Amino acid sequence: MAIIDRIEEKARKAFPKIIFPEAEEVRILEVAREAVKRGLCQPILMGEIERIEALAAQNNISLNDMMLMEPNEELKADYAARFAKETPGYTEKMALRKFREPLFVAACAVHFGEADSFIAGYRYTTGDVILAASTFIGMAEGNHTVSSFNLVTIPGFQGSEGEDVIFTDVAVCVNPSSEQLAQIAILAADAAAKLLDWTPRVAFLSYSTKGSGESDMVDKVVEGLSRMKKLRPEIEADGEFQLEVALSPSAAAKKLEEPGTVAGRANIIVFPDLNAGNTNIKAVKLFSHAGSIGPVLTGFRIPISDLSRTGSIDHLLGTVATVAALCGKE
Repeated sequence: MAIIDRIEEKARKAFPKIIFPEAEEVRILEVAREAVKRGLCQPILMGEIERIEALAAQNNISLNDMMLMEPNEELKADYAARFAKETPGYTEKMALRKFREPLFVAACAVHFGEADSFIAGYRYTTGDVILAASTFIGMAEGNHTVSSFNLVTIPGFQGSEGEDVIFTDVAVCVNPSSEQLAQIAILAADAAAKLLDWTPRVAFLSYSTKGSGESDMVDKVVEGLSRMKKLRPEIEADGEFQLEVALSPSAAAKKLEEPGTVAGRANIIVFPDLNAGNTNIKAVKLFSHAGSIGPVLTGFRIPISDLSRTGSIDHLLGTVATVAALCGKE
């Protein structure tokens, strides 16, 4: 079974309510329609209802089995009053200022339990999505880091999970500290276990392998691994590794006297910074025509995701399915 089929199967079992606050975009209506057809979630289309209905009619898109939610003044006032009442230091005026954008209304609706998640990023920036989630949803217990992961399928790659491997973080943390690197790795490992039923094997990447290079950049990666092992010793993790040592059994055997359980068999690779992560994922997609799901944002109380503005319908649906699957109960 292809990995997307496994993810969609989990999404159908969870079948969450997901708000799409960019529903006045044709591409989002198309994605929501296909999500209904595949039974991935119950879409809630947020926007001016007349505009959404007109746009759907113009493009021959059925809105059957979808909910429509208009962020009108009455709804905004209600949310603002309720949120301010339960949030010390946050006023109704502050909330109403945010509610000028449907994205923030959607996040608040999730906060109040009217939906299980929201997905945005086709019109809004990644920063907008993170700000909305940070403000109205909040971080997972014990976590202080917002990160992301991409599930990458590389044609012809023969890794421990076949053609599939998780890249993290390639979208959010510009120059993570060692503490943040540890949290990035933990978040991706937990997502992989829940979403894919993998036994996570996490490799911390560097230009150095086990002390072959010396610099502050290497020290940060080594310290990140050490912090992760203290926080979550049950997760298999190792490093610092060069990329080929992490993913190639033959390279691991040549460069390491004792490869261990991760070297050459990693299914999650942790990049030391955003320069490395973002450049690598784009190179892999360009040169090998790899497929990618994500970025899926991690670290929040609930799973949410950013959308790619240039993504195909299948790419966007993969993101919807992933978020829906992660909404399922343990």
